[in-house]
Amino acid sequence: MTASEQNEALETIHDVKILNKIARDYGEHPVQVCTWKKEFQQQTSKLFEQKRGLKPFDPIEKLDKF
Repeated sequence: MTASEQNEALETIHDVKILNKIARDYGEHPVQVCTWKKEFQQQTSKLFEQKRGLKPFDPIEKLDKF
């Protein structure tokens, strides 16, 4: 998705504007904007599937590298 498509999808998610107004503002068809919205929502859910944060510190493992 391009940055413009992502912005359009975000606006529909946040209900900043009604769908038809967003489509008109960007010169897109409302169905296309809906498609981008769904795609954006599916892709962003993948961000939270990955584990993040610090890895546990293992001093013995660090010593073995020396």
